[in-house]
Amino acid sequence: MVNQRKANKLMKTALSWILYGIGHFISFLMRWDWLSFLYPMYRKVMILSSDLDPEGKVWKPNNKDKDVKPFKREWF
Repeated sequence: MVNQRKANKLMKTALSWILYGIGHFISFLMRWDWLSFLYPMYRKVMILSSDLDPEGKVWKPNNKDKDVKPFKREWF
């Protein structure tokens, strides 16, 4: 049962990263005005990505407490 929970958290985090990457790619496409119709899809993908991130590994927490360390994202 514990391994099942770990696997679920890992899968959610991995899916969150994938959706974030897709949303980031869509944001590059939206730089051209004629592709601005992609915004609703971009919004849904990014919200779903943030909802799937249970521990704040992809999306850093927004609270400004001193106990919370800022997440440093490194791509490569």
